[in-house]
Amino acid sequence: MRMLRTIFILIAFVFNFIILIGCKQFEEKRQIIRLNNTQILFDIPLKAITKDTITEISVEELPNEIKIVSYLDQQSCTRCMFNMVRMMEDIVMHFDVPVNVYYVVYPSDIDTIQTIMNELQLNSTLLYDVNNKYLRRNNLDKIYARNRTFLLDKENRICVVGEPFANAKLRDLYDTVAKQLYAR
Repeated sequence: MRMLRTIFILIAFVFNFIILIGCKQFEEKRQIIRLNNTQILFDIPLKAITKDTITEISVEELPNEIKIVSYLDQQSCTRCMFNMVRMMEDIVMHFDVPVNVYYVVYPSDIDTIQTIMNELQLNSTLLYDVNNKYLRRNNLDKIYARNRTFLLDKENRICVVGEPFANAKLRDLYDTVAKQLYAR
């Protein structure tokens, strides 16, 4: 009887685990479908951080161009965030068309960010979310972190969702769609 109970509990556990994994994958697909063609809004207080400067920036100052935008949050260590920036710079360097990359960040120490950018000689522009409103303004606060990287068209509409770092197919999709957008 005890053995039968143990087997039943084990089967129930495995069944729940399979359902949980399936639900998570379904949720991720649902998020990607929902995000597709959504316009990302930058009408919040931002500071542009480059290797050399920190300046206030308004939405009108962002170039009307094809771009990749990724949100980097406080849950990652600052150096980890910059490793992702370095990987993205390497990926974009191999694209067939010019694509600028912007990172929306909300860590606490803006000076540390600029110091590390200089150390690593990064070329990207970080958009410092002054009031931590970017996620909420764009309804991204409940979106999985790995789905907060986007290829945007010139109107800031999402064309591709996901981090292309470790996924060659997604990296190729970013490049292919960027070429199509550039040809328009």
